[in-house]
Amino acid sequence: MKKAFAQVSNLKSTAEDLKPTHFYVRFLPETTEEMTILIEDTLLKLYDYPFDYEIIQDGQYYHDPSIPLDKFTWLYTVVPPDYVFPNVKYEILEEIYLPEDSEEEAELKSLAITGNLPDGNLKSAMLSKYKPTGQILVQDNSNNTEPGLRNVQIRLRNWFRIDEVYTKDDGSFKAEENFRGKVDIKIIFTNSRYKMRSTMVNLFDNIDYKIANEVESYNLVICRGDRTGSAPSGWNWKKDNELWAYATISNTIEDYYGYCRTENIGTPPNTIRIWANSNRKDKAWSGSAPMFSHGMKYYTLNWDKWWKYAANVLYIPVSNVLMNIFQWFLPDVIINFNRNSIENSNEINETVFHELAHASHFNKVGAGFWDNYINYMVNEGSYGDGNGKDADLVAISETWGFHMGWYLCRTKYPSNPIVTLEGEENFVPGQKGGIDVGWVWDASTSRNQRTGWIPRGLMHDLIDTQVDNVRDTFNDNAGAFTNQEIFNALDKDVRSPQQFRDRLMSETSNRDQTDVNSLFEAYYFN
Repeated sequence: MKKAFAQVSNLKSTAEDLKPTHFYVRFLPETTEEMTILIEDTLLKLYDYPFDYEIIQDGQYYHDPSIPLDKFTWLYTVVPPDYVFPNVKYEILEEIYLPEDSEEEAELKSLAITGNLPDGNLKSAMLSKYKPTGQILVQDNSNNTEPGLRNVQIRLRNWFRIDEVYTKDDGSFKAEENFRGKVDIKIIFTNSRYKMRSTMVNLFDNIDYKIANEVESYNLVICRGDRTGSAPSGWNWKKDNELWAYATISNTIEDYYGYCRTENIGTPPNTIRIWANSNRKDKAWSGSAPMFSHGMKYYTLNWDKWWKYAANVLYIPVSNVLMNIFQWFLPDVIINFNRNSIENSNEINETVFHELAHASHFNKVGAGFWDNYINYMVNEGSYGDGNGKDADLVAISETWGFHMGWYLCRTKYPSNPIVTLEGEENFVPGQKGGIDVGWVWDASTSRNQRTGWIPRGLMHDLIDTQVDNVRDTFNDNAGAFTNQEIFNALDKDVRSPQQFRDRLMSETSNRDQTDVNSLFEAYYFN
């Protein structure tokens, strides 16, 4: 840059008084506390690979081969000269000068001096500054649409110049910085509502996915790996099960917040930490909402039982490395899927809606309530048979989660035959001491029906207006309650279905009380 400035006249700075605008640096955290310091520093845009390396093959992460895999790797970025470095090991690799727009002739001369002028022609490059653009769509194979990937962070980088923007509702984005030359583009799954990470990759930060290398604009459709066909003209397709799962989870989160507004129910806490874990062995999706980072008393857990629960129910492999990462990251919501056998969009949506409904409930009832809830789940290894301590608290919490997962999935996919198979409508209630969630054969309809001691069909029966037989002589004559009224009754001192019933009645002027009491008796909570 100094050589280039010496060759250009009419600049406000001379080569002699040119000072660095940035330092090219790298950090090496040694503890989770040091990593947290770096991650929470909003000035740092961290990469796990050096900026001055050419990327030969894209991947999800890079770990410096000189550092053991169970240790944090070097993290690279640029900082201004007045940056106050934290108490974390770092190295200043280079002094950098990033020219202003008015200094483009000097910038081009510097590229020519170093042999990096794209076409070798200084004059033709004078008009080449631009703001990169693009659009990202996500396959929804449950309704055969391709909506935009909404409100995710897009990071664009050319050499040492970095810009971050967020996608709009249609998945489009446009850089705010002016760039010269082509850029690398990555999706970072984070916004003000959540931070998403994966179990096995990118251990230092949110899940990021590099989608383009050396481009000026980029249009992408993210789809499952088994998608057939070809991309529209001018578009690229990324057939990747994991990326598709992350993108679908992200869009479902956006949908959930929209439904919170339309249903008038509370939202989860800000910036929940989501662990999207791709290690499940069967086809089904599953999840959990421990809400660790928002105050749940994780230190009260029996960690031996937790890891058994995590391995058997959440499909998280147990290792010292993951245990350390887990206790550093402290997830709020865990979503599990099988990277090699991805389910359809509606299955993902139902799981995410279920767990976010728990997060909304947590945000209302607080950590003390949730401490009892999670400890029951861990001690019982899941829902248990209903006889353990705080089983009634789990019953009402899980009923809300199951209800909203199914209700919102039906709302989003009203014409999908898988979603509209009556879901909770034909639930067969069982007494405590029975199975947690199972299936019974219904000869009259020639199909299996869900059953269990958790009354997962109860809230649907409260809002629907259909009269149906719940069991024996009990018919569902209650109805026309709203999700808002149900959520309003889920207070922190409501720790059983019966207490929920009583609170709902008191807050709705005992509307339809006789039928409501009969409905709860039908579900064995009288």
